[in-house]
Amino acid sequence: MANNNMTDSVNSTPHPAILLDKDPNKAIQQMMDALDALRAVYDEENKALQSADTRRFMDLQERKIDAAQRYHDTAAQIIENREKFSKADPVLRQKLQAMHSDFSKMTEVNLTALERLNKGVKRLGERIVKSARDAALRDATNYRRNGTLHRQDRPVSMGINESA
Repeated sequence: MANNNMTDSVNSTPHPAILLDKDPNKAIQQMMDALDALRAVYDEENKALQSADTRRFMDLQERKIDAAQRYHDTAAQIIENREKFSKADPVLRQKLQAMHSDFSKMTEVNLTALERLNKGVKRLGERIVKSARDAALRDATNYRRNGTLHRQDRPVSMGINESA
């Protein structure tokens, strides 16, 4: 891996602006390194989502942002200097395309897992609200006009934001 004062895939410290090597082949390799680092974070995130490990999922977010920014910076430079990079070794370019294809499949798995997590959280929220309503209805009392206690038999407004 070329050393350009970038962070490695284990460290989440911010990296300075990334400058790709002037040699197109080395620059393509830097792009593949950046994509591989992002792929590694997505792989860990997918495993955390599959095992419902929320703490690990949250811990990965800073690394994911850093790796995505690094990937974005390298991709932007390659796109900006497209003509120069078209002269890179065709084998390296094909390898990069294959990595992009694999990464796209991985992001689809990630999005599916995130959607599943979102549905689960939504169902949990709905169950919490329903339980709170049921408890309020079960335990609610009010006073009649004559001052005697009366059990509440109609729905009670919870006064909470149900969108949470």
